Amino acid sequence: MPHQGQTDHDAGLKCLMLGCLMLGGIAGLLWAHWYQTRYQEAARSAFENDAVRIASVWTYRAPLCDRYGTPLNVTVDEYALAIQPSAVRDIRSTRRQTLDLVEEEMARLAIDLWPRQVQVKRVPRDDIEAHLLRASPMPLILWRDLDSETLQRWLLARTRYPAVDLVRLPKRIYHLPDLAPLTRGRAYLTRRGGGELTRDCDFPDLTMAGWFGAERWRDVELCGQPGVERLFLDAVLFRQRTLRQADPVTGKTLTLTLDMNIQQWAQEAMEGMSGGLVVMQSDGDLLALADATEGVPVLPLDATHRNWQDALKGQKVPDTNRCLADATAPGSTVKPLVALAALQAGCITPETRFECTGRVLYGRDTSVHCNKLSGHGSMNLYQALGASCNAYFLQAAERVGRQRVHAMMQAAGLGQLPGEGVTPPGAMASSLDARCVPGVLDNPDWKREHYASLEQQVWRPIDTGFLSIGQADSRATPLQAAVMANAVAMGKRVRPRLFTDEPQLSVDLPVDAVWREAVMQGLREVVHGPHGTGKAVRVEGITLAAKTGSAQVGTADEPRTDVWMVVMYPGYASEVRLVIAAMAHDETSGGRDLGPRLARLVERIQEWESWTEERRRQWPAGGNAGTVAQLTR
Repeated sequence: MPHQGQTDHDAGLKCLMLGCLMLGGIAGLLWAHWYQTRYQEAARSAFENDAVRIASVWTYRAPLCDRYGTPLNVTVDEYALAIQPSAVRDIRSTRRQTLDLVEEEMARLAIDLWPRQVQVKRVPRDDIEAHLLRASPMPLILWRDLDSETLQRWLLARTRYPAVDLVRLPKRIYHLPDLAPLTRGRAYLTRRGGGELTRDCDFPDLTMAGWFGAERWRDVELCGQPGVERLFLDAVLFRQRTLRQADPVTGKTLTLTLDMNIQQWAQEAMEGMSGGLVVMQSDGDLLALADATEGVPVLPLDATHRNWQDALKGQKVPDTNRCLADATAPGSTVKPLVALAALQAGCITPETRFECTGRVLYGRDTSVHCNKLSGHGSMNLYQALGASCNAYFLQAAERVGRQRVHAMMQAAGLGQLPGEGVTPPGAMASSLDARCVPGVLDNPDWKREHYASLEQQVWRPIDTGFLSIGQADSRATPLQAAVMANAVAMGKRVRPRLFTDEPQLSVDLPVDAVWREAVMQGLREVVHGPHGTGKAVRVEGITLAAKTGSAQVGTADEPRTDVWMVVMYPGYASEVRLVIAAMAHDETSGGRDLGPRLARLVERIQEWESWTEERRRQWPAGGNAGTVAQLTR
């Protein structure tokens, strides 16, 4: 028989084993519960991830305004009827059955809204099926831009159609659509997400996007931030409920520096021509950018994206504004800069005379002709500027040297983008830099880069001559010509400004004021002198300074002359309030072709200067801009 101690020991072992088994069972149960919970959470998370989709909600695109804050490009409400397929079909319905139900509901509604035009207003069955295939949780837009009579019919019938809603869509309208269309630009309806929240959007809503012009250049600010809906879908991807919504954020209103009265007059001045005209204040604000091109007709207020696409199809680059990106040889408009370089370097004085025999020789067999083949005779600086004598400036450039001429032209903004050399570190960049071309300021490096033969790469004295009269490879845009003319008059190169939220910036021109006044005296001779090439721009009651130019840019087989005229208003150094720069392709003379047109523009600007600000707010067509601003808010 086992003794008592052995019995107690066996009983203790049994109790210990039983306890271990119980603890093991409890641990197993806990582990099984933890595993099941974790699995269920993972399964639920996977199900929710599979069932949740992101949809964007459109936001108002902010208006684009004129310099007085009056809306030009405006987003307004457009009312449409939409049907929610989720509210029509049964959960057990197939897509084909859902399609039939949607079509039946739509047909009933069409009869109530347009009893006499049901066949015209029906949405094609293929369009409904395509919508169900790509975006079944989203409402299907049935009819857009409803008129008041149709809206009244809908209000009477809406209780019979719980699956149909009246929804708002964005519509962009354009006041004064024929004024500065390429500068203001256009927007179009598209489906896109925006920003971090909607980057991976499953169902982007209809919203506005900039297509070209300012609408495209500042699209991110104008468009705002779309809202976000997180949709919970059923097994066949129909909407059940909205889990969370982030409200859309309206875009930022942008104000242009354009004055629409001056814009209209500038466009009228360029009618029938191909080129561009810029009106700029001396502080750099752009009052008008008149793009003269027959490829862009005037389109109505309700012009669509496709209308504009068709209108611009013939252009190589649809987002090209001639004032900003149409560069051609500047011709004699650069001669004031040659004069400034020679005066500042001490190579000439205003009374220094050069003899003009009708041409300047470069070697035995090469010469450059003057614009007067018989020659002007002996001329001082004032006379040479007034008559635009090539011979004078060819000889002045030879005396001062290429480096100084090139440096003065570069300081006045030629061969550079609008903000290049003007924008300090940390300052807001110019929105025009990406829209403009830098043009060409001819120099030895440029020749070496762009010519293949060693002979053509060599810089010769005649090349300095061509540089000084704006011929050969030099190229400038109307905007650059305006900045250059303003620099001659004011002694500073400004950064042109199209948006009022950008800073007004400038850098000084390295020229003494006395030399600028001497050059301005010669430019007044262009208009008011007896032999001035710009006499056609004379306007009673005001003294103007101007410079004409013509450049031969065609080939021997297809010769072409591009013409220029820059006007400083009024014509005294440091008193200039406005500059006008106009360029036209394939004409004959800057003075004859552009002078009368710019004279009429100057007369109108004289009248405009006498207006009160309230009068300037009145739009050219007689519309009250203040009233328009209230109606479109």
